[in-house]
Amino acid sequence: MRLTSDVKKYLDRSVLCWLATISPDGSPNVSPK
Repeated sequence: MRLTSDVKKYLDRSVLCWLATISPDGSPNVSPK
């Protein structure tokens, strides 16, 4: 998945962002950045 220019602009203006990843066994991990 690639970030669109609109999403990149939104992230540039954001103070807090949530990053979600999934491990190889399928466990989700979400953390503030």
